[in-house]
Amino acid sequence: MGRIKWNSPKAKGLFKINKEKKPDHPRAEGWVSGEEFLCVCGSVTKNTPRDIGNHHSKMHRKNSAYYKHQMSAKGNKTWKCPECGTKHGNFHAFLTHCRRTHGFRGKSAPKEDKLDPYKPESCVEQEFQRAVASGETEAMIAQRAQKR
Repeated sequence: MGRIKWNSPKAKGLFKINKEKKPDHPRAEGWVSGEEFLCVCGSVTKNTPRDIGNHHSKMHRKNSAYYKHQMSAKGNKTWKCPECGTKHGNFHAFLTHCRRTHGFRGKSAPKEDKLDPYKPESCVEQEFQRAVASGETEAMIAQRAQKR
């Protein structure tokens, strides 16, 4: 289907929502049209548990690596070039800039680790993010901190 949004003017008439058919994934929020799943965010994917699950984990989990690197920055999270100061909305746009403009060659991981705007600024923040990701509550985190 390509990268067309089902709710865009260009897609008018392309999709007919089947109100009786349910999406093939428990976390799916959207509708079904033929064999396609139409997400509330406007994306179109196949109506299979795998495809809907992949879409959900990439696009709707704000801490996913895909979301962090691919989605354009809304707010102040931008990748800033240390050489010329230009700002880029995602890591791959920043990396392309570095390669084309400054002749950067080699692995991108060191550049990503050093300049990641999503990286915690302190070890306390990093520990808190780890604890939250593992499912600990604020009370559990505070209790563990008191024991130290």
